[in-house]
Amino acid sequence: MPTANRLITITRDAGGQWGTADILDTTSDPNFSYDFRMAADAAGHVTILARHDNGTSTPNLVAYTSDAAGSSWASSIVQPSLPTNDAFRVMSADAGHTAVIFENTSAGGSSARLFITRRDTVVGGWTTPALLSQTASDFAPEGGFVTAGLPFNEGGPVMLAASNGILVTWQEADGSLHSALVPW
Repeated sequence: MPTANRLITITRDAGGQWGTADILDTTSDPNFSYDFRMAADAAGHVTILARHDNGTSTPNLVAYTSDAAGSSWASSIVQPSLPTNDAFRVMSADAGHTAVIFENTSAGGSSARLFITRRDTVVGGWTTPALLSQTASDFAPEGGFVTAGLPFNEGGPVMLAASNGILVTWQEADGSLHSALVPW
């Protein structure tokens, strides 16, 4: 049985040698698991978005962001309370702009809504999450998770960086298509 679960990164420049491992997080809890997504901006800053779930408390959604060289990392909590099965995505654009979309399940656990949060600089704080979906989306009958009408693992919402913000497109539970331009 492992004595620790770790979230580790190793970086290298194109054509270069691999560097040493950076441990971003560690826990001795054998029930702990990391679910993560990654994004990078044009300057080389990498953001790793990870769900922290130890199996006994409500998971957090945490962002780990590197400097441009990938040699130092900072962490920040994006969402302090994320239901266990909720899905999430991250994207980065120029100048350290980063956006996160995530599901938040209803208290009864039968539906979810889509939220977005963003930050304007690599070391900046996250905005208060804003509701995107107007109606709660029901879980798929076969047990798959549905966000705003589409399962995350089958395409789900789409985020694109625009010069003046993030363009998000999603399908509501009633089948209608929606989009929003969220300013940087």
